[in-house]
Amino acid sequence: MKTSIADQYFFYAKTFDEKYDRMKALGYDCIDASLEETEYPYYKSYEAMEEHCKAVRDAADRHGLTVYQVHASYGVWYDKGNREDNINDIVRILKMGLYGSSILGAKNYVIHPIGRIGFWNNGYDLTEPDRTEYTVEVMKRLIPTCEEYDINICLENLCDYPIPEVVKAVKAVDSPYAKICLDTGHASIFRVDMGDIVRQCGEYLACLHIHDTNGSYDLHLPPFMGVVNWDHFTDAIAEIGYTGALNLESEINRGATMPLEFAYMLEEYSAKAVKHLASELERKQK
Repeated sequence: MKTSIADQYFFYAKTFDEKYDRMKALGYDCIDASLEETEYPYYKSYEAMEEHCKAVRDAADRHGLTVYQVHASYGVWYDKGNREDNINDIVRILKMGLYGSSILGAKNYVIHPIGRIGFWNNGYDLTEPDRTEYTVEVMKRLIPTCEEYDINICLENLCDYPIPEVVKAVKAVDSPYAKICLDTGHASIFRVDMGDIVRQCGEYLACLHIHDTNGSYDLHLPPFMGVVNWDHFTDAIAEIGYTGALNLESEINRGATMPLEFAYMLEEYSAKAVKHLASELERKQK
């Protein structure tokens, strides 16, 4: 079972090569690459996106790493005042990210539900059922691009958007390219059993954001530092036949203020924790 980690958490790395050299030394096989920041230069044009993603891909290749999944834009777009203009703008941005993902060689492109975070600049809020309707419409419009690039669009659960709503939205899109990214930390806020959550995702589960919490706040802790029952998690992952990467989204140092020697220690702990999950999963799959 391959292991992976989100690449934006190596705060001290000044270059892609430095970042991926450290990830390789920790024993990771894959990368969860970030195309989150819509205001960054790589969203200025398709040419800028291509240049950025080629540099990431080249560095990953040099270190024997593959990009398994991509964080899409969090949604730094603005409420245009009407539904159609909003959807067109969101789809335009996400299509550019899909293009970048194709250059990276990623199979999975992770988006957030379209709602409060989607229009955060204006404080716009969408609640059920509008939020799911927006999300399904955006995903449906992206499916032809997903088919062109052979990339799954994976809807992530949030702390205010639980897995049952994610499953409902993905089923409504009705495409083999519509999948789920299970975020274990976000799911744990609802005080649910992680095995049950994995089983709800079932065949739609294509990728993971693995991290732990105290059950109340989205802390992005490494596994085994919070309330998630990881034994139940690996039981269910084995049961549904998931074969993708075990991808960490535990933030070693969110504020980039930790002394470097402590960051290294936590990085090593996190790498060992996810390798333990991988070995447990392999044992249970036999």
